[in-house]
Amino acid sequence: MASDRPKGVRATITRGIVRVPFLRRLYVRRMLKFLERSKRKKRALPKELAELDIAMSKVPKDRRMAMLESALTEGAQGGASRQMRRAADRQKRQSGRGGPRRRPGAVKQGGAGPAGPPPGGQQTRRR
Repeated sequence: MASDRPKGVRATITRGIVRVPFLRRLYVRRMLKFLERSKRKKRALPKELAELDIAMSKVPKDRRMAMLESALTEGAQGGASRQMRRAADRQKRQSGRGGPRRRPGAVKQGGAGPAGPPPGGQQTRRR
C-alpha cells in the first residue's frame, strides 16, 4: 500500500525534527505562523490542526510557543496514557446540534434537577 508509506516517512522525519531543539523551535514558529495566516485568510484547516488552533486560542499569545513546544516534546517521549487520551476525547465531544453544548447523554454537572410537583400545583395525568 503506497498511500501508507509517506505517512510513516513523515512521522519518522517529524520525530527526528522534534528531538533537535533548534529545529523544534523552528517547526513551532512556522506552525503558529501558519495557523495565524490561515485564520486571517479564513481558510479551512484539517481536523487535527483545527483542534490545535482551538487549544492554542485559549492560551495567552506570549505562552503559545512554549506550550506547543512542550506538547511536542511530551508527544515524542511516548505520549499520554490511555486513560488520559480517553478523558481528553470525552471532553472534546459535543452535541451535533451546533454550539458549545455537550453531547446528548453526557453527565450533567451540578444539581439533581427539579424537585417536587410540576409548576402550577397540579399533577399531570397519563392516559
